[in-house]
Amino acid sequence: MNSYDEEIKINGNIFSYRRPYSEGQRMTQAEANILNGHYRRNIQTNFCRIMESMTDQATLDQLRDAFHHYVYSYSLNGVSAVEVEAKAIALAIVKTRIKASGGNIGNFTKAQLTAEADKVLVSAIRDQIFDQATARLRVISAAARGTANLME
Repeated sequence: MNSYDEEIKINGNIFSYRRPYSEGQRMTQAEANILNGHYRRNIQTNFCRIMESMTDQATLDQLRDAFHHYVYSYSLNGVSAVEVEAKAIALAIVKTRIKASGGNIGNFTKAQLTAEADKVLVSAIRDQIFDQATARLRVISAAARGTANLME
């Protein structure tokens, strides 16, 4: 399954987005399902209002661009998609450092790995991580638009 694993219909138009919550993010699958459902309802309702404020001349590509921009800036808990992606990058850095030093990731708890990732996010490479997170989200957004165009 690709990173855009959910479609939503808003005012007759199909948009793709990534479900932001999954099991293992300090939650059970049932909790993730509840949060994803709430997230979906919110983006559908809120983006419907945004669409109504756009001109009738807006193309489907313009609507999709606006949708992806909205989805990436929206969060249920005040944490942006860029912050979530930056945290994933920081966690990957921590795991790479552990492996490079001959350590075994399995010897660390999720809480320990997360704490180390948090340290990386306040280190000297913080800006580089956030730049990379922003770039990744742009690529994902562009890929999603391309995939959506193929489905028309």
